[in-house]
This record gives sequence, structure tokens and C-alpha cells, in this order.
Amino acid sequence: MRVGPLMLAALLSANGSAAGPRRAAVEPAKPAASMSIQPAPAKLWNERSLRVPIVRQVIAYVPIRPADGVVLFLSGDGGWNKGVVDMARRIAAEAIVIGISYPALRAAAGKASKCWYPAGDLEVISRSAQKQMHLAQYVPPVLIGYSSGATLVYGALAAAPATTFGGGISLGFCPDLPVDRSVCPASAWRPTYDAKTHEAWLPRVDALPHEWRVLNGAEDRVCDIGAMRRFVAGMANAELDVIEGTGHGFGRPVRWTETFDRAVEAVLARARPAAPAPRPAPPGSGDLASSLDRLDLPLTYSWTEQPAAFLVFFSGDGGWAAIDEGIADALASHRISVIGVSSLKYFWREKTAAQVASDLSAIVSRLEATGRPIFVGGYSFGASVVPLALQAGGPRRAAAGLVLLSPDTSASFEIDPLDWIRTAAENPETQVAPAIRALNLPTLCIAGTEEESGACLELPERPPIDVRRLPGSHHFKGDYAGLGDAVARFIETTMVTRERNRQ
Repeated sequence: MRVGPLMLAALLSANGSAAGPRRAAVEPAKPAASMSIQPAPAKLWNERSLRVPIVRQVIAYVPIRPADGVVLFLSGDGGWNKGVVDMARRIAAEAIVIGISYPALRAAAGKASKCWYPAGDLEVISRSAQKQMHLAQYVPPVLIGYSSGATLVYGALAAAPATTFGGGISLGFCPDLPVDRSVCPASAWRPTYDAKTHEAWLPRVDALPHEWRVLNGAEDRVCDIGAMRRFVAGMANAELDVIEGTGHGFGRPVRWTETFDRAVEAVLARARPAAPAPRPAPPGSGDLASSLDRLDLPLTYSWTEQPAAFLVFFSGDGGWAAIDEGIADALASHRISVIGVSSLKYFWREKTAAQVASDLSAIVSRLEATGRPIFVGGYSFGASVVPLALQAGGPRRAAAGLVLLSPDTSASFEIDPLDWIRTAAENPETQVAPAIRALNLPTLCIAGTEEESGACLELPERPPIDVRRLPGSHHFKGDYAGLGDAVARFIETTMVTRERNRQ
């Protein structure tokens, strides 16, 4: 493992060399094989092997009694061996634990892109595993990692949107990661990479979106405890536990298991979704909010007082996330209320176009009583399904227009992790652009200037279809306010045209 400036003083004193030894040479890069953690009795969980994308195989430890937590456990450089296996089994009675070998993950790291985005790989693995275990809903996992896996836990939390993971625990953490390509930046967080040593340096952030617990040994000769104190100090949602009598190998379970147990319990508890607070009805809406709630759909609301229009908006396959929130916030300043649908929750189990049409009609029918124009649309996965749902019997006549942001060429009606790493099958019945043309509704279709494919690029740029390209790729460089303003202008222009045509 590369020696960075944070560890320099400690390594000089311990080894007399500024270069310092690599991680594996200083201390074992895996928990000591002789460790004898006492896991919960085997009858409390089952073990099974799962075939997943990217790393090919993971081991799942599934509690026999119902559990609402999911953990992705990342090994160190030594792979999925006895030390981390016993750690995973220790918590297997309380949460589903998915064991991932870091060497396998490293070998596949970002081969199809310019840099490696580990949070994306972990999310694909998590979705695939949870699908195979037939969970009723997708659960954003808690990340736990040892050594290099500990570093990756921090990197994933620092780079991913807040809705991706539920928190993390790192055992034996250093901020330098052995990897064979650079780690992708995220906003102001920009890792560096040394191609000669094959190591990435992960910088600190001021705050993490969820709790991150660091468990490092006071006798760790790999990750200098003083340097790690400085790294974690002042970081919001981060806490360092220094474990006496413990080195980097975590070879004395009696020294650290109590701290580990408390950390796991705390992070899992905070990761559990809180019961939704009662949604206040918008001023003057009567029983609109409660009427929508009774549909028992995964809805989220952005209400405005005396709305000029409504937008029913299906999120991308990642669920209701920062891009959807940003668009809703921008539309609120234009008096446009948003009824959001989490595609991750809604399409976790396969739907038919007719089912989506029925549910969309139920939402729109409740909004029609307000007398305000109703627009429908979505982002990415959500933008792809809406035109086909309208064709399949959805509220086509009630829709004032379509708002489609980065729709795919072809639609899918089930969240499938493999869609992130493969090209959708060309099924004429699920092609998005022909459905948009057939609807003949006022349509805003926005794609990023860096996108090379998608339904927007297959549409004619003539009324009633307005095709626009905004800077960036699929996420529009994070300019969600600008994206929302473009949507608001389209809605306002369409409303003026509708009113003029009625006169």
C-alpha cells in the first residue's frame, strides 16, 4: 500500500525508510487466521453462494428470522478468508450480509470506463444479490470493510449520492487504496492516483451523508493512529474508535469485538428507514394528499401554495434522489407542484405497461379535480416508461404535456441490475421514440451534450416535440436547478399556448 504524507513520520520511526514497506510487508493485510471469534450459532442463518455481476460470485449470510438490514462486507487484500468470514458470521443473525472479495473487485475495477466508480459497482452487486434473495423492497446497504475494504467503504460513502448507502464501518482504515486505475472524482472530492505504485489517495471530506465508524488498533503499524485521528477529526458523521491492544490484523477478538458489535448495532439502527412523517396537505388542497396516500404507491410530494400546474414525475432507477429533488425545488419557485414516484421502489417487482397506465391514471384522476394542467414525465428509467404507459391506456387526454429527461432508447418495466452493464435488448414493443411520436403531445425531451444515444436523439426537432441538449452527460454535470428551470419554462410556455388555443 502506498505510503502517503499522513503516515510518513510513523513509518520513518518504525522502519527507518521514507519509502516504507508496502502494506502486506508491514503487517498482514488480512485478519489473523488464528483469530477465534465466536459467531452466532449456525442455526441462526443460512449461507449461500450467489452469481452477481462484476465479481462473479459472493457469499450471502441470510438470517433465518426476518431482518430489515443489508450489509456489504468488503474483504482486505487477502480476499474472502477466515478472518472476515468470522466477522461476517458474527452479525449474520441480525442482517443479511453479502461477502465481497476485494481482490475480485479490484480485478474488475472500471474496465469499461476512464476511471473507477466503486460505489456504482457496489450498488450493482447489491441490487443483483437482493433480487436473487427476493426481498420485497430494495434496501440501501450498510458498508463494512477491512483494510483495503475499509478504504473502499470510505471512498464509496464520499462519492455516492446520499440515497445509495445507509452508512459504513471501516476496520483498519488508511486513505490510500491499492488499485490499478484512478478512482472517479465526485464534485469537489478528487482522489489522486500514482500509476507507478498502483495506489489511489482518497482525500478527506468535510461531511459524509451517513454515519461512518472507523475502528483502528492503537498498535496498528500500517495505518498510523495519529494520522488517522487527524483525518477523521472534524468530519461530520464520522467517528474514530481506537482499540487498545490491537494491531492492523485484528488478531485478538477479545480486544475489539465489543466495540465492533456496538458499531454495527448503531450503524444498522440509523440506516433503517424512519417511519414517514405525516404529509401536510397543501393549502387549499382539501383531501388531495390523503387521497393520493390511499393509493399505496411509493410517492413523494413537493407542494406549492396555489399551484399553477402539476408534474407527475417518475425517478430514475436509483430511486428518488438528488436530481429529482433538485428539479422539484426549482419547479416550486415557479408554482409547479411535483408528485414523485420512486422507480426503484415501484419497479422493484416487474410491472406491465397496463399496470403502470392504471396507477398513473389513478394519480392523475385525483389531480384533475384541481382544474390545473397536469404534466407527466420522468428521468432516465422513469422517462422511458411514461410514453409506453400512456400508449397502454394511461391518462393521455388528461396530460397537458410530457417532460422526459434522458430517456433510454428502450424501456424496461422492472429494475434489473444487469441493465447498468449491458445494452438493452432491441424490442420493437418497448422502443421509446416511436411511442413519443405516436402520442403527439407537447413534449420536452432533454439529453446531455455528451450522451451518444437515447430516445431524444431519435426524435424530430419540430412541434410538438422540443428536443434540447444541456451541458454534460446523463447527470447534466449536477446542474439540477438549471435543469428544473428549463422544465419550468417548457411547462409555462405550454400552458400559455393551451390557453391561447382555447380562446
